[in-house]
Amino acid sequence: MKRKSKKASIAIVSVLLILAFGGVLAWGIVNYDKVKNGLQKNNLYTQTDLENSYKDGYSTALKDKEKLLKVIDDYKTNISQKQDMLTAKEAENMELKSQIEGLKNEGLNKDATIAEKEEIISRNNETIKELRSQITKLENSIEEYKALVNSLKASYEVTATFIFDNQVHKVKVVKRGECVGAIEDPTSSSSAEFKGWQVNGVDVDPQTYVLEDDTIFIANTTQRHRVDYFANSEIFTTQYVTNNQMPTSVDEPTLFGHNFLGWSLDGVNVVETTTYPITATTTFYAVFEEIKCTITFMVDDIVFNQQIVGYGQGITTPTNPTKTNYKFLGWSIDNTNIAQLSPAYLENTTYYALFEKATLRVYQTNHKTFNGAPFTITWWSNDCRMGKRFGAIFDDVYLTGEIKDGAVVIFGADNLSTKYCYSTIAEINEGHKTYEFVDNDGRHIKASYKTKFTDVMKALILADYNENNCQYLQGSNATVAWSYYIQDMLTDITVEIDGKYESWPMTIQMNFECVGNSGNVAPAIYKSVFGFAQRLGYGSTHNLNSNETL
Repeated sequence: MKRKSKKASIAIVSVLLILAFGGVLAWGIVNYDKVKNGLQKNNLYTQTDLENSYKDGYSTALKDKEKLLKVIDDYKTNISQKQDMLTAKEAENMELKSQIEGLKNEGLNKDATIAEKEEIISRNNETIKELRSQITKLENSIEEYKALVNSLKASYEVTATFIFDNQVHKVKVVKRGECVGAIEDPTSSSSAEFKGWQVNGVDVDPQTYVLEDDTIFIANTTQRHRVDYFANSEIFTTQYVTNNQMPTSVDEPTLFGHNFLGWSLDGVNVVETTTYPITATTTFYAVFEEIKCTITFMVDDIVFNQQIVGYGQGITTPTNPTKTNYKFLGWSIDNTNIAQLSPAYLENTTYYALFEKATLRVYQTNHKTFNGAPFTITWWSNDCRMGKRFGAIFDDVYLTGEIKDGAVVIFGADNLSTKYCYSTIAEINEGHKTYEFVDNDGRHIKASYKTKFTDVMKALILADYNENNCQYLQGSNATVAWSYYIQDMLTDITVEIDGKYESWPMTIQMNFECVGNSGNVAPAIYKSVFGFAQRLGYGSTHNLNSNETL
């Protein structure tokens, strides 16, 4: 019965203690509310009231050190709340003062409003003053609780303090002769890498190390160094590297118009950062190289112009190249299509000159084998419109005939080179398929007659007779010089270039002469051209089988 009575007594006492502790906590909460009410100047507690209440609560129920520490944390929270309220009041005062200044600037009829705001500021100042006082009182009370906590330390308790990177990481109170147990490892900082715990320089494990007295655990750390990577006038990135270890690789910085070469300690000489041991705070500097673009202009596989410009820059447009007998079209990248020059180059570029064959002006004033016009015509009257009879020379053929009803009628034809007399016009054409000559610039020209040789003769005779398409030149005596374009009468026109005949667009212009029948002028020209007297009579000779109309 005595044992049961004793156990019942212990249980009753335990319940009473728990109820007492709950009552004190509830009382503490009431105190918080009253202190908060003090912000409105209602039911303010004095410092003595607070001290007595804390001490009374401690001596009555808060005999467990952890509970005391919780009370301290609660009051710290209360201080933080009051500090927030104080800051809000100060901010409100600043806003009110700004509004008052605005009202004063507005002028009349604002005094009442200003006075009202000034009154609010005054009340706020009183509240701020009380808040500061309450904060001071709470802080003093916290110090007293800390002192009470320290006084609770019994002779059988010891304190374990854990220091990392010169700061307290953890503090634990344990029974003498026991171990601290598991301790959360601190996070390695920028300057120190956590390796474990030491006591008096010896590595220990807090879970197995027995405490006989207050003990300080010092973190075993490896020194870490700050490594900055500097690019484009600012820090590009930062690493913290364990002493005598190498940094890890970092992304490459970019700079418009430059290639990144690497990192350097002096801004010039590149080093490999990932193999460079770090033993102190280090700064690497990005080294860039300006990108240069080479712009080349080629003409027939020969460099015509070359410019080196910075990345993204333009060039000076080169002069247009020239090429004999060719017209410059423009510059091309693919040797086919004309390309516009870029205002900003980002890579090496090669341009190729594009040409097209220029239209040649081929001007012939002399026959290829004699000193005379390529075409000569003699009218058997000074007025060709009245006489209508003619003798005409083109190439090596001499024709006689007349203009009849607007048509060209041929009486006779001779080959002046061979002295052969043709019997038909067809025979003339058969022996004259092509026309070869040398122009005034020494070009050798070959062409085929588009239709027939005698069609060219007909056109030339009618052109002179009708004075069509004739460009008159200065003449003398009875000789009239003129020029005429005949390229439309020819086809497959080629010109000799570098020893080879090539198809070429050209304008063929020939110098002709018209000789009137004045004395012996016509026979004299004939003889000067061919070296012998004219064999055919003027208009009376008919050596063709029959007159033929061209």
